Amino acid sequence: MVVQASYEIAMLITKSKKSHYIGESLIKLSLLRAAELVLGKDIANKLSHISLSNDTVKGRIDDLSQDIKDQILLFLPFSTHCILHREALASRTLPTEMRNVLNVAIKVVNFVKGEALNSRLFKLLCNDMESEHEALLFHTNLKKQIITHLTDLKTEFIRYVPDIDEKREAWKFIRNPFQCEVTNVLDEVQEEFLELKFNSPAKEDFKELDLETFWIKYLPVYLLISYQTLRVLAMFRSTYLCEAVFSTLVAVKTKYRNRLSVERYLRCALSGIQPLIQDLVAKKQCQVSR
Repeated sequence: MVVQASYEIAMLITKSKKSHYIGESLIKLSLLRAAELVLGKDIANKLSHISLSNDTVKGRIDDLSQDIKDQILLFLPFSTHCILHREALASRTLPTEMRNVLNVAIKVVNFVKGEALNSRLFKLLCNDMESEHEALLFHTNLKKQIITHLTDLKTEFIRYVPDIDEKREAWKFIRNPFQCEVTNVLDEVQEEFLELKFNSPAKEDFKELDLETFWIKYLPVYLLISYQTLRVLAMFRSTYLCEAVFSTLVAVKTKYRNRLSVERYLRCALSGIQPLIQDLVAKKQCQVSR
């Protein structure tokens, strides 16, 4: 039971976005003091066996995070991606030769469209070859329906954000901070913007990473300008988790904890999946803290 209690408390620490040290420096001391006053020294002695040291809490969080990740990976084989393309292709019966050609084309398109970096490299390749087109075109009988839908979506979006044209210049740094002038950036983030703009490693990362990955990587380094970026991205419901991650990151990645590895901490703090603590406890041997 003491191991299970250790896991439960470690999970509560991540949910409350607190430091690992709080387990031993506050929580355990509070438990022992309250138990001694209310239930007696015998109960307090039993609670003292709960290990909440910094290293123990970190290990518990690593175990919890890995369990959550394993649960997610368990359901990935049953997920369906791009159902419109699958239905469009499944509704057609093609001769063998045409099907083979189509399969090759699908693999090429998936490779190019699968990563933003691949799309940019494909565009550069087209430019080098002086091609008439620079991007892969979307050819299906759904094209007109999608265009109509996107047009309606644009109209609806402008209704919610009527001043989008005015803000476009102010948002230019989000798309490419290395081709934006400092005058287009808010005063409070200009200092960070200049540091980022003349950061050579960051410039190389921008060429190799997609936009979201780039900003996520530099969140701990340039908090203010990243927050401005997140405010724009968070206008879309699908990027709500970005805002949650940023808020949690700001709370836990302070200057006093700048060496904290946040990936597993954030997974425990933000995931809606409950770790299987009983299974984790069964794999552990009870170790009495000293």
